[in-house]
Amino acid sequence: MGPFLFPSSPTPAVTHLEWMRNPEWWLFIVTTLTLFAIIYQSREMARATKAMRDATQLQEVGLRQWVTLSDWKCHADEGNVFRLNISYKIINSTKIPLDLDFVSTSMGGGERQDHGAVSWLVPDNPYTADITKILTTDERKQFETSSLVVPLECSIFYRDALGKQWEQTFTRILVCRRNYVYVHEERNRVRDSTPAHKQPA
Repeated sequence: MGPFLFPSSPTPAVTHLEWMRNPEWWLFIVTTLTLFAIIYQSREMARATKAMRDATQLQEVGLRQWVTLSDWKCHADEGNVFRLNISYKIINSTKIPLDLDFVSTSMGGGERQDHGAVSWLVPDNPYTADITKILTTDERKQFETSSLVVPLECSIFYRDALGKQWEQTFTRILVCRRNYVYVHEERNRVRDSTPAHKQPA
């Protein structure tokens, strides 16, 4: 006759849902989900910001504006003093009006003519700027008999449709004689002159 075995007491059943009763697990799950949500929102915000910047840059490119110079004229005023008058037209070469704030024209000899608070420059309606040079006897002779060479620098200050301020500088060499002027284009430089506190962040 073999040994008598007493029945063992039943072991309590542990279900796979037992962990749900532990609040620390719930805290871990909530924290993890919150972290993933923050990461997702940060990525979406970065994408949206980049898309906005790209759209702004495209808009700025589409609204970029500039001016050109043309219709140069040179004529003499033979009064008590022999004066050489030079004029040219500033043209808005884009399809959108711009604010022409200031025009400065200077010669190699030190002569300078400024036009401040000029006008609203619309397409196909140029603004005329000018400068006068008093000629010496030798310069007058060159103008009348051969050609007078006049170095010229024109600085045009304007604001575009986006409110940005620009300085566009033209360097030209003029060859002047009676009823004739030849313009040699030396340089055309555009510089953003918007004050630092008005620059976009």
